[in-house]
Amino acid sequence: MFDYFWYWQQRPIPDGVAFGLFSAAHLIALALLGVFVVAIPVAVYKRLDADGRRKMRLTVGIITLLLDLVVQIAYAVGGAYTPGRIPWHLCSMGVWMVLFDSIRPNVVCREVLYSLTTWSAVCAAVFPDWADRPIMNIFSWQSFASHGFLLAYPLMILVAGEFRPNWRNLWKVALVLAGWVAVALVINHYLDTNFVFLGTAAPGSPMEPIQAFSGSFYIPFLAFLLYLVWTAFYAPWIIKQWWRERHPLSSQLVAA
Repeated sequence: MFDYFWYWQQRPIPDGVAFGLFSAAHLIALALLGVFVVAIPVAVYKRLDADGRRKMRLTVGIITLLLDLVVQIAYAVGGAYTPGRIPWHLCSMGVWMVLFDSIRPNVVCREVLYSLTTWSAVCAAVFPDWADRPIMNIFSWQSFASHGFLLAYPLMILVAGEFRPNWRNLWKVALVLAGWVAVALVINHYLDTNFVFLGTAAPGSPMEPIQAFSGSFYIPFLAFLLYLVWTAFYAPWIIKQWWRERHPLSSQLVAA
């Protein structure tokens, strides 16, 4: 069971060792992740006072950074580091946003986390590109845990009422994303990598048939899909605000 626990992710493995998408092992991992890394921290955070919340945000920020940093160091020290290990996927951006916000809460980081990290972390855990690896592997569990905390952090501040998404801040998110994608394109070009999956869709994800359908319009189609995602994520908050402005009395009664 533990024969591949310290096995580097990019090394070949025998047939039948990978845990595979939506296998029993994968579903159990998602369940454990949902309960212990996401649901429990969110519930605990909501019940804390202001000082307790500050400490918990900082704790989650440090843990999230260490989960990524320790793996980077392990690969470098072990001589197994490759350009593809450079932390430049969207979830890597989320790691820094969580850390920055845990130190100094701000609207930009929180808007980025809500509009980009929440759904990207869920997609990464549901359609992991490490599904071709053993489940009893330290790097597999690091990946699950890291993405779990990237989802837990924005949910913590959202459920606790410390943050309310505002579509008017999306232009700031777009600027951050544009800069990140621009660097990713340069890295991908010169190092033959696939950051932000701009070259090839994540294996086994719904993006594979989407890329096959969109062909040479793959990147513009990604931008269109992001627009749809943002519409779905912000529409409820826009409708809620619209209702409050037009029915102030009923909103006050609900709040009471």
